[in-house]
This record gives sequence, structure tokens and C-alpha cells, in this order.
Amino acid sequence: MITDRNEIIRTNCHHFYHKDCLSSYVENKKLELEEKYNDAKKNGFSVEKDFRQDIEDPVCRQILSTTILEQLPPTNRTEHIDTKLHRELIQTLSPNIRQWQQQTQALFQQQKDKGGIIDLDRTQEIIFR
Repeated sequence: MITDRNEIIRTNCHHFYHKDCLSSYVENKKLELEEKYNDAKKNGFSVEKDFRQDIEDPVCRQILSTTILEQLPPTNRTEHIDTKLHRELIQTLSPNIRQWQQQTQALFQQQKDKGGIIDLDRTQEIIFR
């Protein structure tokens, strides 16, 4: 519960957030962008613009201004997600979740086969023939 107006921040795109919540979101987003940036570099992609500071608003995806980011408190989070550990956890999902993933993948494929899902690669292939 928010009891102090100073705990609230308004972004440049006019959304309101609890400062601590937005701060946690920003930290997680920075880690994600850093990982994507490093993967792109490692795989030999040419990165024209350093996108690691392009933190998007969680609602509208507009880039948050530096002024907003500077107003956020440091997070209390001391541990960072170890990507290797994270991948291992994903691999050991419970059987129920694995089953649900397989069912949704089968449903997706069924809808795609019946034309209910637009395949952009296939559509472009047809258009440019």
C-alpha cells in the first residue's frame, strides 16, 4: 500500500508507478538487455546502437527518459539471476507445466495449419514470388 506521494513516480509517458516497483522492473530489464546485447556481439551481429539503456515503460513500451531513471531508488536486490541456473530451472519444470506447454504448442500448430494464425514469413514468401 502506498502511503506517501513521494513513493509514486510519473513517467514521461504519463503513467504512474510505485518507485520501488518500477525500480525492480528497470533493474530486471537492464539485465535482460545486457544479456541480449552480449549475445548479439558474441554471435557476430553488428550492433549500430547501444540499446542497453533503452528501458521501456511496462504499459506503453515508450522509452523511459534518463530523468525518470535517475529518480528511481536503488533496488534492495543483492542477487542477480544466474542465466545458467535460470535455464536449468526451466528445464526442470513440473510435468504439469511441460504437459500444458505441449498442449498449447499443439493448439498453436493446429490453428496455424487451418490459417487462423498469420505466418509472416510464409506471407512475404507468397507476396514476393
